[in-house]
Amino acid sequence: SDADGKIEITIFKNGENTGLTNVIDTSNTGVEKDFDKQSTGIVTFEPGDVISVYLNVEGNVEYKDVINLVKVEIEE
Repeated sequence: SDADGKIEITIFKNGENTGLTNVIDTSNTGVEKDFDKQSTGIVTFEPGDVISVYLNVEGNVEYKDVINLVKVEIEE
């Protein structure tokens, strides 16, 4: 293992933790990608909601350029 720790990304809605969390594997060097999809209806968003992302790094991890994309689909 090149790194002992983890990178955790958590999505917040209006300052409240949504429970949507993604952990990036830090056991290898290089570029890492991870994709998560939440089932419909688990977390809902309304126009005007503030969506924010919190990055938590634990342990002996060297990193740069953590990029996060949150896609919200509107049901009609």
